[in-house]
Parts: sequence; structure tokens; C-alpha cells
Amino acid sequence: MLMAEVVAAPARLRAEYELYLPAARRPELCAATRDRPAALAEIARRYTGSPARVRLLAGVVDGMLLQALLTDEPPTAERYEAALRGVPG
Repeated sequence: MLMAEVVAAPARLRAEYELYLPAARRPELCAATRDRPAALAEIARRYTGSPARVRLLAGVVDGMLLQALLTDEPPTAERYEAALRGVPG
């Protein structure tokens, strides 16, 4: 699963999250923070046509990626899959 690959080499992911707070304060930086959420939504659209479910799945994945940066042992693809299967909708 792509999520497990992303957190296995977290430098880029960490840099993207580090940009979030400065972008919240400086609107000119906001454009640089839109790529990953847009990509997550695009992937979610492969599984559902519901705009609400797309937002839900993208938000869940985004949160799971952030949490993975905070753990000593990143989740496996199997753990991500199990968590996503549990998302209501």
C-alpha cells in the first residue's frame, strides 16, 4: 500500500506537514500545501463517487500519515488497510 511506502521514507512527508502551519499564517504559501490533499482526494474518487465520502477518506488518510510520523514503528500496509476498511460510509 502506498501509505506504508510514504512513511517508510518520511522526509518529504515531514516537510509537507512542516509547511502547514506557516501556510496557515501566510496565504502565499497555501498553494504549496494543496498537492497532497488533492492527490488523496483523487485516489479516494477511485473508490467512491460521493463527495462527502471522498473528503472523509482523504481526511482519514491525511491524519493517519501525520500520526505515522509520530510513532517509532510506522504502521504496515495491512494495518492501514484494516483501518480504512473500518471507515463508515
